[in-house]
Amino acid sequence: MNFICKIVEDKPEDRQIIVRYCRQNSPKSIDEYRKYAVDYDLLDFSDYESFVYSIMKCGQTPIIDALVEEECLECNHSTEPSYSTIISDNLNKILSIDYKEIIYGTDTLCKIDL
Repeated sequence: MNFICKIVEDKPEDRQIIVRYCRQNSPKSIDEYRKYAVDYDLLDFSDYESFVYSIMKCGQTPIIDALVEEECLECNHSTEPSYSTIISDNLNKILSIDYKEIIYGTDTLCKIDL
């Protein structure tokens, strides 16, 4: 099972991105899920994998809260990676990471709200 997210807005003036989170096997489109604001300070821009990991780490609580057995929707499959840490290169793309990397990671939880 993969966790997915979609950066729907970049707010450089607030140093935040607006992100939607869900599981790849969610019963509805990622666009139907709640939006969360994530501060730039919580993101790791060192490389693409670290960038996606840091975004997904911030969303682990809402994703896990919604975790139940549901069928996978075709529209929630991840987009071909851009391998870029530039936010505009990832706007409206579905980013994916295996849930085990989030669950068993050692980073602290991120504060997200919108």
